[in-house]
Amino acid sequence: MKKQKISGGTRSELGQQCRDTFSSLKKTCRKLSISFWDYLTDRISCSDQIPLLPHLAEQRIAASA
Repeated sequence: MKKQKISGGTRSELGQQCRDTFSSLKKTCRKLSISFWDYLTDRISCSDQIPLLPHLAEQRIAASA
């Protein structure tokens, strides 16, 4: 009997890309002081209550200049 290897990794390249994308998105939300889950829900529901992350980043940069 062969035991299944459990490493917390993904099974495919697409899975790794998906994990990397969500990790990057979560880190960006954290840097901009936005709830990751609120942002994700806003994007999925198409309610557009939260601006796109690039727009928020531009606003933060312009405000600090």
